[in-house]
Amino acid sequence: MPAGNAASIAVRAASTPCSPSMIHQSKRVVLHDLRELGDGTFAATVTVNEANVASDTFLMELQGRGVSTTR
Repeated sequence: MPAGNAASIAVRAASTPCSPSMIHQSKRVVLHDLRELGDGTFAATVTVNEANVASDTFLMELQGRGVSTTR
């Protein structure tokens, strides 16, 4: 995808927070069914090394907490 493409920008924005923890690890991150939502955001099914991120127990636990993001 071209660098200025909205999908490319969304993928970079979503993956940037993950980058520091993956620097010394080999990970294969794949976005499946990437789609634009009506509010200008994007959604996708994300797998890391073929494991669905949505089923990760640690991430589900974090989702229950009020996790804030810094941008």
